Amino acid sequence: LNSCSNVVAPSLPSLTITNVSIGENPVDAVFEVSLSSASSQTVSVSYQTTGQTAITGADFQMTSGTLNFAPGELTKTIAVPILDDSLNEFTETFLVNLHQPVNAVIMKVQGTGSITDSDPVPTVTLHNVSVLEGNIVTAQAMFGVTLSSPSGKLIQLTYSTADMSATAGSDYQAASNLNFNIAAGSSSASIPIPAYSDT
Repeated sequence: LNSCSNVVAPSLPSLTITNVSIGENPVDAVFEVSLSSASSQTVSVSYQTTGQTAITGADFQMTSGTLNFAPGELTKTIAVPILDDSLNEFTETFLVNLHQPVNAVIMKVQGTGSITDSDPVPTVTLHNVSVLEGNIVTAQAMFGVTLSSPSGKLIQLTYSTADMSATAGSDYQAASNLNFNIAAGSSSASIPIPAYSDT
């Protein structure tokens, strides 16, 4: 007589990856990949980075490869080089994705890398301007505005005019609490103030 018994296959361990928060410095963001339990078999999993608000090649270096866990090993690490720049920016993020597991299942497929900015807020300088008063045509007094360094953020300013020896309404067009923006990545712009003509 043949006897048979039900053999239950051992369950596969699961893989997870951590999230990482790091300052914007030329160092590595180190993600830890771990197994839920030790395996008697070699476990492997592939990985690759992808950008979100952080840009590959500008904020971090594209990284990919395969992790191999020897029998009994529980943790491995993935090092992603962070690239520094001089822009004052919001916190930016990228992902490390796990795929193609062997002898394991993936429980947490993505690790999020958050890059916090370390650059100072730029200072704003408003420059003087000299404009020739026309007899017929209204001239534009273009006041230059410059930043000490470009910013990764939209710079929002408010400006107003005030009389000195010129009088608003007869010599120039008054401005009161008007909004003015400098685009992200730019370091200069101009504020136009109409200078009225007379004889």
